[in-house]
Amino acid sequence: MTDYTKTTNFAAKDSLPTGDAGKIIKGQDIDTEFTNIASSSTTKADLASPVFTGTPTVPNATTGTSSSQIANTAFVQQERAAERATAATLTNKTIDASNNTISNVDLTTDITGVLPLANGGTNSATASGARTNLGVAIGTDVLAYVAPGASGNVLASNGSSWYSAALPAATTEVAVYSSTGTNTTTYAVLTNMLSVTLTPASASSKFFVIGSISATCTGTATAARIYRGGSQLIFGQQTGASNFTASFSPCILDSPATTSSITYYLKLEPTSGGSFTTNGLGTFSLTVVEFK
Repeated sequence: MTDYTKTTNFAAKDSLPTGDAGKIIKGQDIDTEFTNIASSSTTKADLASPVFTGTPTVPNATTGTSSSQIANTAFVQQERAAERATAATLTNKTIDASNNTISNVDLTTDITGVLPLANGGTNSATASGARTNLGVAIGTDVLAYVAPGASGNVLASNGSSWYSAALPAATTEVAVYSSTGTNTTTYAVLTNMLSVTLTPASASSKFFVIGSISATCTGTATAARIYRGGSQLIFGQQTGASNFTASFSPCILDSPATTSSITYYLKLEPTSGGSFTTNGLGTFSLTVVEFK
């Protein structure tokens, strides 16, 4: 409220002599004073729910004050400064866009609990639990660390775990067997020229059998043939009758499916009965390549 100021000095009237006109208190004097009092009262702040205008001030409370005392803006600022200077524990607090700065946080001692997967966490307080929840469990989802061991080692498995192992010793993947011969005898019969006997390394081995015949012959028509045991595998090129030059290279890929000893034969035989002879100077070869 505005200050009340007296217009009439009533105490001064008491000291005036009797009969002095100024000693008289007039109704106007009293009315003026009441008007002044009424004017001041209309701008007062009520005790209950007062409304202030302008910039009202109150005494500044000391830091840490907790009472019904009015707090001014200076008190609010000093309390905020004191809180920032003191380590605080955040429990069930929400950090939003308007208050999102936190400094000097020790992740080891100041933060507890686990962060759910949906919020970018692992939902676990242990390393093994975190790996399981993230789908990278060692030995189940990902390969466990294996010490490299010696230089040149490779990863090997025993069916239940992985380990470092040296490369196995080199093995022969291809074996070659061969037989060669010549004929210098006039009129020699070549129904069993060459043979190769071997024992397969595996029942799944395959054999590439290659024959070669070069001879001058007389007699019926002939053909180069390759046999495994008594079974003909290939009926090769054939010649005409009478005098002729035989130059054959029969070949076949054979799968005997056995580990027992087998014999391959290279033969030059009549095609339909009859007989023939070579006239010397024949050369022959039989080569068998095993693919294991």
